[in-house]
Amino acid sequence: MTAPELARLTGSLAGNPSARAYAWRKAGRIFSVNDGTAERFPLFQIEHRQPRPVIADVLRKLGEKMSRWELALWFTTPHPDLANWQRPVDLLDKNPKAVAQAATSSAAEVVY
Repeated sequence: MTAPELARLTGSLAGNPSARAYAWRKAGRIFSVNDGTAERFPLFQIEHRQPRPVIADVLRKLGEKMSRWELALWFTTPHPDLANWQRPVDLLDKNPKAVAQAATSSAAEVVY
């Protein structure tokens, strides 16, 4: 979603509809990708109108090692450290601790 869409979804009343998304991104609570037309914020990062805490944890571990597109792919690609090669995005609700542990494992493997 775009920054204004994220603002509407999360109930922001700020005069600048992009402010919330960019503040959260700057604080390392969410990330975005640029699709060539706009910055897009993957919806899976939001739960109950707030960023999921595990997203910030993953960003602390992988954000310096991966591009934003690589992060998006990391979340949506089956991971060998997750049961039955599940995708991290599929475990955000059920097992965020396993997602954080998979990020730790991936961070150890990423070579600059």
